Amino acid sequence: MSNLTGRAKIETISADMKLKYGVLDSALSTLEKNRVEQLEKFYPNLICTQSLGHVAVTSELLHKQSVGIKQICMLFPQRRGSQFKHAYGAHVLLVSGAH
Repeated sequence: MSNLTGRAKIETISADMKLKYGVLDSALSTLEKNRVEQLEKFYPNLICTQSLGHVAVTSELLHKQSVGIKQICMLFPQRRGSQFKHAYGAHVLLVSGAH
């Protein structure tokens, strides 16, 4: 009789575990579905936000570069070099006083 009781206990525990794992699988499936929906909803916004951030940083760096070049040009005035031409025929800008 104890053999049947042990078997019945194992079957009861097994059925209980199957039920718990079924609920757990269902919950994991729901979480995965929600995660995918959230990614589909917010990922394009994240990409857009990052792109705007990169544009802002690039714009700021270009502005700083422009300011730096203008300061260099003020320190070293330029003149057109009529006697020198670039290989493509464009006039070369020469820094005054630089030899």
